[in-house]
Amino acid sequence: MIIETKKVVKSFIDENFKDHSIEFEVTIPEDISKGNLTCNAALILANRVKLQPHEVAEQLVKPLEKQDFINKVEVAGPGFINIFLTDDAFLNVVKEIREDITQLITQVEKPEKILIEFVSSNPTGPLHVGHGRGGVYGDTIARLLRLKGHKIHTEYYVNDAGRQMDILTASVWFRIAGIDDNEFPASGYKGTYIKNIATRWGDNNVDSSIIDEIQKLISFKDLPEDDEERIDFLIAQLKLITESSWGAVKNLALESMLDSIQDDLSSFGINFDLWFSESTLLEPSLTKKSKFQLMKDSLKEDDFEIDASGNVWFLSTNYGDDKDRVLIRDDGRPTYFGTDVAYHLDKLQRGFDTLINIWGSDHHGYIKRIAASIQSLGYDSSQFKVQLVQFANLIKDGSKIKMSTRSGNFYSLSKLIDEVGKDAARFFYLFKQADQHMDFNIDMAVSNSKENPFYYIQYGHARICSLQAKANLANTEVGSLNLEHLPNSCLSIVHELSKFPMIFDQACHKLTPHLLIFYLRDLTALFHRFYNEHNILDAPNEEKIAILQVLDAVKKTISFTFSTLGIKALESM
Repeated sequence: MIIETKKVVKSFIDENFKDHSIEFEVTIPEDISKGNLTCNAALILANRVKLQPHEVAEQLVKPLEKQDFINKVEVAGPGFINIFLTDDAFLNVVKEIREDITQLITQVEKPEKILIEFVSSNPTGPLHVGHGRGGVYGDTIARLLRLKGHKIHTEYYVNDAGRQMDILTASVWFRIAGIDDNEFPASGYKGTYIKNIATRWGDNNVDSSIIDEIQKLISFKDLPEDDEERIDFLIAQLKLITESSWGAVKNLALESMLDSIQDDLSSFGINFDLWFSESTLLEPSLTKKSKFQLMKDSLKEDDFEIDASGNVWFLSTNYGDDKDRVLIRDDGRPTYFGTDVAYHLDKLQRGFDTLINIWGSDHHGYIKRIAASIQSLGYDSSQFKVQLVQFANLIKDGSKIKMSTRSGNFYSLSKLIDEVGKDAARFFYLFKQADQHMDFNIDMAVSNSKENPFYYIQYGHARICSLQAKANLANTEVGSLNLEHLPNSCLSIVHELSKFPMIFDQACHKLTPHLLIFYLRDLTALFHRFYNEHNILDAPNEEKIAILQVLDAVKKTISFTFSTLGIKALESM
């Protein structure tokens, strides 16, 4: 009824206040005693027309009172318009949810072609719990926007062409050569997965002379003291020692990591339309130029320059960035920023209306420079949107678990899924707003108590399934529902159900799926309270049937919302 009410108010304003078009809201009040709907149009319009809000509100009441679905209208407070629906209009949400809840989701007028890129962790190790939050968030907003009618494409950007891949490959070679932890370079990757890749390569693939040279190299006395300089020196030497085998080991390491990442994400209910390889941006195309070179050629000439050392700079300060950025190093290698610019140009050239990137909060400073490059390439930077996600701290037995990918000391995403389950993990990752700090409490996630919101909601769904089975009314036809057959305490549940379309739209518009979690928590709390206060199955038959119709709508709302979040609602516990 929100849409219908808004149309009535807008039509009246357009006809009677032609020069004063305004943006106003029709929402559902928290307290049902204040009506089924409330409108703030009078407050906003009064400022424009230089009248008291009450005077404007009294005019807006008149067309509303004529509507068949409205019982009465009241002006309250400083000028809010509180609207009380007829019984049939109020209860209609129960019927609509039971018939098909998707009919309550308003489709966008102009669907967009949207590319959502998320996770995109360097393929240098297994995914850990820090990656899980961005993965679930990206996957969920893709699900939400699809339901609103947008054409959604999801991508994982595989950073397979930079220095980190060389460090990964070098780390595997060190393990192939039997380098132990005492001699292993501090900047190398030390996890068990590195040993597993080395084992896959096998002893038969390595000449013993290569092993000897690597062992001599690692014990060389004049290695650079700085950890990063040392690993770069070792990589350069390893490439000479291993010659053609370097590329093969690199490919094996990349393949192993991608297989691991894909398996973990798939088991978490996350699948991508495309795994985009960074290296493809650097490969010459049919035009004899790589996508990276074509990107450089597409930048405005006044937006880059070459310094005395040979570095190519993008002058992002031309677009409000705090400093300029190197695109190409003096040795001809592109920077991470450089390939990112080429990747975003490739996205735009594929015809997407909007690019949504899900980035860790530590990438906040990266936003302005990418937006600047998009402008320089001749596109509208408003097409580029970034949603920042805070990494999650993991709490177990009351203590924070410390993690380091380089040292191999991390809590893998697959381990978390095994310990708490896919659905509980997705739920808790979505439980807080994505850009807010989060502590993922494993002990809470696996507890069977009402303090665990996931358990509390699942238990509510299972309870309703049990009630329906006992009453043998699970398949009661969707029919008329009379208000006089419902206890007054059940009306608050219907009122909460009526909020679903509004909450869903807010979650989609603001890309805030946690609002749906909060909504389910509140809806389920109302149900549990009602259940504890009423012996539903012993109620008079007409009352029992009416209550079970409302509860069936609650069950379907929980099930549909959970499904949208990638979670399965349990029918028994």
